[in-house]
Amino acid sequence: MKYYKYIDLDNFDLIKNKSIDFIKPIDKIPYGLSFINHNLLLSNCPELATSLIKLGFEIKAIALYTTYINGPIHIDYKTDRMNKCRINIPLINCEGSITEFFAKGEYDSTLQKNGLEYFRQKENDTTAMKVAEVTVSKPTILNIQEPHRVVNKQNGQVPRICMSVFTDKDPYFLLEE
Repeated sequence: MKYYKYIDLDNFDLIKNKSIDFIKPIDKIPYGLSFINHNLLLSNCPELATSLIKLGFEIKAIALYTTYINGPIHIDYKTDRMNKCRINIPLINCEGSITEFFAKGEYDSTLQKNGLEYFRQKENDTTAMKVAEVTVSKPTILNIQEPHRVVNKQNGQVPRICMSVFTDKDPYFLLEE
């Protein structure tokens, strides 16, 4: 099972810098996943859409994933109606953090506003076993339907902000290459 894969995006540094400039005016970015106006971002950073089109993807939505502390082991959702993977683009303080992936574990589920179940590791569960980890230091496909968490390793370098891109086609097939 592959959990992640780095990908090459044309103009990555430009995309990163323009995206950071776009989010700077946001007063306080909430913890967790928060959607942004992707059409407005793309009007300021058309290079993102162009780079993903070259890889065969169109952008459906963009969210910021912000963590201030180590996150819990969780599964974003489990459904065939949604992509198994998203393309994450590091923006701020991602260098010293890792995304860990796990096998097994016991999870409680809660219903999200979008109607999908979110699974979070049970408080006293010790059965989850770490099987992989990645530093999202460049654009990375992450399998978010497998148990994972973000661990911040930079003392005082929070928040960690990653841009999570939802695409028309599931990038999962790239994990199999």
